[in-house]
Amino acid sequence: MTRRLNSDALGKKGEQRFAELCVDAELVPNKADWDRTGWDYVVDWPAHKEAGLSLDRRPSPISCYAQVKTHWSGGDSIRVRLSSVERLAKDHRPSFIYVLTVSDTLDFVGASVIHVEGEFLELILRKLRECEKEAKKPNKVEFTFSISKWGEPISATGPAFRTFVEKCVGPSLFDYAGRKQKQLETLGFGSDRLHFSATITATTRDDIIDAFLGLKPVNADIHGGFEKRFGISLPIPDLPLGATVLEFQPRAFDECRIKLRRELLDEPIIFKGKMFGVPKEVAGPERVKFLLETDLFKLILCATGISEKQIDLSINLRMHREVIESRVLRAEDWRDFYSFVALLTEGPLRIEVVPKKTKTALAGTISATFDEESSAGWRELSKLASTLTRYFKIAGAPNTKLRISDVVEAWDAIDILRLIEDAPRTLNPPSFQTPLISDVREDSREHLLYIQVVPLGAFSLAYCVKVQLVPTLRDDGISWVGDEMSLVAIERFRSEGLDLNNFVERMKVATKVVSYVVSGGPKGALSPPEAA
Repeated sequence: MTRRLNSDALGKKGEQRFAELCVDAELVPNKADWDRTGWDYVVDWPAHKEAGLSLDRRPSPISCYAQVKTHWSGGDSIRVRLSSVERLAKDHRPSFIYVLTVSDTLDFVGASVIHVEGEFLELILRKLRECEKEAKKPNKVEFTFSISKWGEPISATGPAFRTFVEKCVGPSLFDYAGRKQKQLETLGFGSDRLHFSATITATTRDDIIDAFLGLKPVNADIHGGFEKRFGISLPIPDLPLGATVLEFQPRAFDECRIKLRRELLDEPIIFKGKMFGVPKEVAGPERVKFLLETDLFKLILCATGISEKQIDLSINLRMHREVIESRVLRAEDWRDFYSFVALLTEGPLRIEVVPKKTKTALAGTISATFDEESSAGWRELSKLASTLTRYFKIAGAPNTKLRISDVVEAWDAIDILRLIEDAPRTLNPPSFQTPLISDVREDSREHLLYIQVVPLGAFSLAYCVKVQLVPTLRDDGISWVGDEMSLVAIERFRSEGLDLNNFVERMKVATKVVSYVVSGGPKGALSPPEAA
């Protein structure tokens, strides 16, 4: 059948119509002067006019690429150069193929839009991968796709196109670009993405196993490497070949819970961990080696003599000072860690490893040797972290995170707070002198609020103690000495910009005591009020 327009004229008719539709929807169609880049229009949206947003905070308006294709009614396929859709696929901007359908009477009778993302983006990337494998140029390869399969039918109007694009992009153009970039980086790749051919040189099998677990580097001779995408392997460009030192960064194959206790009826200390393993071909027959990694330590489990009846399990503990010092954890996490180490200094512990996926637990014992000085230090840190855990819970902030150095620096202050609770008579009572006051007698009893601030890194604990004061009258004045002390409240504050005025006022109301003194706190963070 002879058509009234050739393909070029039909294309021009569609492009002109698309520009009109954009104007109808209050969009700006910027046409490409040189149609060799894969897009016919850059379509810009007007600036946002959202109430309550200042000009400097309003989001960037949508801007998208549009390739316009026009076909006769009754057809279902579009054919373009692969290089044309490559630009649409790889640009972070939203990209669309707008298809107009024209009848034999030259009337526009329908429209469809293909959003270049997801499965359609995957189709383009796969075709490009095949093109690379076959050493073909994209501008010499045709890319054909079905309109009914990939297109979304919409009304052939400007507002319909605008609504479709806005729904695809969402509220943030920046977030859209991030989603598309993630697709470009991940589509077509599996767990077997990289393949290397190398000869590894090691003294023992354990050295090779440790290398696969990421515990130590290993010498190797690299022969080649390949990257697999969409099932198609291509050589890795610029891969250095020859002798080198390999350092593996393994991925965990499972998560687990690690339970530690002395006796079976003891409440266990529980850590969350990740499990790393090596292929059976590397570990050897009747032997398994796992690496368990928590936030603060690593456990290496070696299982030998594996049979249905018995597994001989040996465990090695590794702790690194620099890792421990860099972690920011809850006081409860520090308590569990130092309780574990403190228990370990006193003898072997039972250990049970419960994987998340398989639910088949591994059980054994773990032991370590520490000098007495270190053992005493672990026990004291365990007690300190346990005390701090309770205080954060009282303050209603159990999830507060801090470094262990923050805890150690507050050691003395936390100890004083503990003694105020448990053994106030062991502390030196506060004392001070005032001029003679006419209505004060030897049997008078007054009260004072003592408010202390304990800095803990980015946070501070503030506590209030009610002190009963006993007067001794002298010729030159009154000597006041603290007698009974009781803890009133503990609260947590951010150290930056710390302001205790509200805390002080609330404590005065709660205790009906007006006299107070404030002590401690980060230098410059507060101005202690004078004792009233």
